[in-house]
Amino acid sequence: MIIGILSETGNEKRVAMLPGEVATLRKLGVEIFVENNAGVKAFASDKDYQAAGASVSSRKDLILKCGMLLSVNLIPETDLGMCKNGQVLCSVLNPAENSKWLELARQKGLTVLGLDLIPRITRAQAMDILSSMGTVSGYRAVLHAASLLPRFFPMFMSAAGTIKPAHVLDPGKFGFLHKSGGFFMPTRAVGVVEHARPPDPVVEPELALGLVGGGGGDSGIFVRKVGVAGGLGAGLG
Repeated sequence: MIIGILSETGNEKRVAMLPGEVATLRKLGVEIFVENNAGVKAFASDKDYQAAGASVSSRKDLILKCGMLLSVNLIPETDLGMCKNGQVLCSVLNPAENSKWLELARQKGLTVLGLDLIPRITRAQAMDILSSMGTVSGYRAVLHAASLLPRFFPMFMSAAGTIKPAHVLDPGKFGFLHKSGGFFMPTRAVGVVEHARPPDPVVEPELALGLVGGGGGDSGIFVRKVGVAGGLGAGLG
């Protein structure tokens, strides 16, 4: 198999595969091509990829020679014209918003693997890009919120007095943050008091069995019903 790693368009800084994973696949006998400067924005140079065993190529040559193409986002429709029947494209799909793109791919006879459609179950956690990206987004969100809030996040105690910790509310509708920890892990690290809505019923059996974190107990998260009256965070104090 020949795999091609495409560079992203626009402001996207991620890359579908880093040199470390390239080295792992090369040990399995997989031939890998990387588009010129595909990993530069992710701090992975062409030399890093070459050291891991990949070959650097132009975008056109890569699309024409590789049986599987990897990208974070869907390739532009203009690139679909260069793809050939039976080729496999692997990326974030978001089919609800890309129905036209999918129809073009179907007409070309392409196989499309949507990483965002992988079931979010224990057996598939290693391939669950939504949880991993949720963790990154939650971490960045907390850092950004801390820079905007006109007070300290953690509690401070000194002879001069005490500054109470900030209270943070997770207004998540589906309760998945309790499972992934994408939001609460960084907030707990900076010392805030965390609040969450009750988890989604789908998650409750796993909470009861202790299979996932959250929901109170020793998790450090106060789960409470949050109403609309008086504001979403009314009563957090």
